[in-house]
Amino acid sequence: LADWRKGWTHPTSFGAVPKATIHDVSTSLALRVEHARHLALPLAGAALDRQKCFDYLVTDVCLSLALHAGCPADIVNVRRTFYAKHQRYIRMGGAYSPPLARTSGHLQGSSWSLDDIKLLMCVWTNRQHRYVPRPLSTTFVDDSNSTTTTAAELQRSLDATTTFDRLSGQIIHPGKVAGWAVTADLHQEVTQLTLNDQTLRVQNRVKLVG
Repeated sequence: LADWRKGWTHPTSFGAVPKATIHDVSTSLALRVEHARHLALPLAGAALDRQKCFDYLVTDVCLSLALHAGCPADIVNVRRTFYAKHQRYIRMGGAYSPPLARTSGHLQGSSWSLDDIKLLMCVWTNRQHRYVPRPLSTTFVDDSNSTTTTAAELQRSLDATTTFDRLSGQIIHPGKVAGWAVTADLHQEVTQLTLNDQTLRVQNRVKLVG
């Protein structure tokens, strides 16, 4: 299914892509920052990380998206049956609970689960590039980064992210949000922005971890 995966992977999505690393994200971001600083140009952005992304995957959303992206129907049907019958147990002191029906979340460590979150984040990337003027949005699995030239554009990016997470079931990790700007005036404007009805967490230093 390598050709299938290649067909829907966005050019700025780098997680779990052959020969791609987190440096594909960090290097392009560093170059944009240095270019802006050298020419005294405005540049702002936000680095976001999803919270326990595999646990919040919604099966119907993911499998419908896989079909839309051209995944063979027989594979999707097998996965749908698997998750419909998937049960979990709680182990305590050598004893097991009665079986618990799964309500959401996909297995971590499964290549299909990785496809699910990557497909979902490609939707986020496409929406960012379509609805936000002049952005550069990148992803590394569930981590996302957006850069814009104005605070208003960054707010549009954040609003689109809020809508995306509400419809997809994903949740931004509140402790892994980093807004930033390279000029003092723009930095002040960015501190007034919001994400999920909360004031954007703005930092002076941003670390990207893949």
